[in-house]
Amino acid sequence: MPESAPVEVKFSDRLLNDITVEDYCFLFETLFNAYSDNREEAKRKAREESRRKQEESGIDVITPENALVKCTGFMNDILTGYNLYKKHESAIDKQQSKSKEIADTQNETVKRLETVIGRIEDVQGVKAPKRPPFPSWACLAYLFWHWPMYGFAYLWQSKYFRRFCFLIAFFVMVLEFCMIILLSYDNKDLHHDRAKYVTVRNWSLSEGDTATINKFDYVDFIYSDAKYRKDDIDALQETIRKKYDIMMEKKQKQQRQKRRK
Repeated sequence: MPESAPVEVKFSDRLLNDITVEDYCFLFETLFNAYSDNREEAKRKAREESRRKQEESGIDVITPENALVKCTGFMNDILTGYNLYKKHESAIDKQQSKSKEIADTQNETVKRLETVIGRIEDVQGVKAPKRPPFPSWACLAYLFWHWPMYGFAYLWQSKYFRRFCFLIAFFVMVLEFCMIILLSYDNKDLHHDRAKYVTVRNWSLSEGDTATINKFDYVDFIYSDAKYRKDDIDALQETIRKKYDIMMEKKQKQQRQKRRK
């Protein structure tokens, strides 16, 4: 739409007095139509400018014409593929039927082989080693459960590995049995020492040996809390050792004197 030249009009009171209501309506309608036409023209120019810039920058501009051309190309490709399928439909169906027959034949052959292997195993009394299934990568315990169990199951197929495992289990069982026997004897010795301790204590009590009873009480007292009375226990052990050494020296002197006589 060509741009119209500006209209130069000077309004006066006389001009306004001569205009009727219909003239006012016609004037406002004309101005509104002119404003609408100018706005649409501005939008069109902006779209054309944007399209021109996109074409200059190398961007594929989607226009109704381009969209129609692409849709036509897609429809032609689909029609070409459909015509090709219809042309070779019988050959495709024949190939599919042949592939299905081959798959059925292979499944039947596998079933027959499994039957033959099962009969051989029943006759000979042996079983062919089977490779354990490979662990699943989707499991979170892959490194800590699947791999160790996979390796153990793979090694378990060997008879030498099974014999080695049985030998280790036998030695562990014998070791446990020996430990039980040793602990039983040790527990028996502890009970025996406890019985002797109680016997000596009761004997001293019945004889009225107050000094011996006091010693028993002191030993019971310091050993009741051995963790916090370790110093007292060490001091008592040191005193006993010194007295024992003195006693042994006296015995040796007495023996020497007897030999001289």
